[in-house]
Amino acid sequence: MRSYAIGDIHGHLGLLRAAHELIAADRAACGDAAAPVVHVGDLVDRGPDSRGVIAFLMAGQVGGAPWVVLRGNHDRMFSIFLENPWARDPRLRAEFSWFHPRLGGPQTLLSYGICEPANRPVDQVHAETLAAVPPEQVAWLAGLPGYARVGDAVFVHAGIRPGIPLAQQTEDDLLWIRS
Repeated sequence: MRSYAIGDIHGHLGLLRAAHELIAADRAACGDAAAPVVHVGDLVDRGPDSRGVIAFLMAGQVGGAPWVVLRGNHDRMFSIFLENPWARDPRLRAEFSWFHPRLGGPQTLLSYGICEPANRPVDQVHAETLAAVPPEQVAWLAGLPGYARVGDAVFVHAGIRPGIPLAQQTEDDLLWIRS
């Protein structure tokens, strides 16, 4: 079974659209218009249009596109912030917060019109974020799965712990394992 995978897009809507254009051309050339496209997470952070990436993917799924969208560690960090601004991803290094420039949370918030989150009270930034992020996007992000089976393949964001059945993998395994 033919399938396509798109890796970490990190808020770059233009690159995501370009990848889908290439896939559409390949599907047309191969005569397999229904081949699924798996987006393996890290939809948000670092790039300029996380909001647009989420809206694009949601619209495609609502429109019936054969797209699977998985949760990445950056998507989980955003979801955690939306739920509780004082909580942090348990796998995040102690010296980092989601607002750290290397992680890209500020760029995600900027795509929703929230400026300079690291220089303002967290409660204020959180309230502005909840007002700016559409509730359907909050729910969609929270509901993203950690893995998907497509044909004989299993897709995850990061990795699978060897020797552990897939159903027993933790979300930490699927989102953070790098070796």
